[in-house]
Amino acid sequence: KDDRQIRFIQGMMSDTEVLERVQKLQPIADELGCTMAQLALAWCLRREEVSSVIIGATKAKQLRENVEASGIELDEEAVGKIEAALGG
Repeated sequence: KDDRQIRFIQGMMSDTEVLERVQKLQPIADELGCTMAQLALAWCLRREEVSSVIIGATKAKQLRENVEASGIELDEEAVGKIEAALGG
């Protein structure tokens, strides 16, 4: 493992502001009937300039879950809620 990656992740995990913002996304995912991972992937895929995303699935279940994200369409209301949760 690369120590730089570990330090980056540890830094993000210890940032309470970031964690609070991420926690605000769970109700949005619940409302849309998707997982947090699917919400994140759908968020990336909604961008016209993005044709694909790189996923880090290590299990078949994760891969299936990630593939399902391609069918999630985020309407303006959902995007607004996500942006508000993230402070944007």
